[in-house]
Amino acid sequence: MKKRWTIFALILIAVGVYTYTSYTQNSKEEKEIEQVLNEINQVNEIVISNKDHTVELTGKDAAPFIEKKPLVNIAKYERKYGSYFEKEPTFTIQYKMNGKALYTVELFQSKKSVTSLDINPYLINEHLLVKWQGNHILFSQHEKIESLIEFFHTKE
Repeated sequence: MKKRWTIFALILIAVGVYTYTSYTQNSKEEKEIEQVLNEINQVNEIVISNKDHTVELTGKDAAPFIEKKPLVNIAKYERKYGSYFEKEPTFTIQYKMNGKALYTVELFQSKKSVTSLDINPYLINEHLLVKWQGNHILFSQHEKIESLIEFFHTKE
């Protein structure tokens, strides 16, 4: 009888820990989303890099590449997507305000066809996935990111 109660207590503890972890993760993401939405107009610097090269843009040079509403259409990144993309990001783009990072996105190169997945709106040119670094969030607003990548290639 004691063994059953011990197992039951362990299950309750595991469920409690899982629930608490999920709640705090969602709360953290919500706070970060709110911060980005409130402070996006203050972004005055962009740093884009790949494994070999880094380009920093400030002020008027950065302005054309800043999304005014970057979180209009977002989706949860699911683990099942991981097998379709490289482990390391192809590009990392950091959006800063007065030298302090507001948020960073990573672009992951696809390893195989992803046409069967429901993430096509979150892909650039059908092969780069746009993901918020440190969060499980995908971005679909990436027209300015595409322009930034094209600009980056001209500076290499």
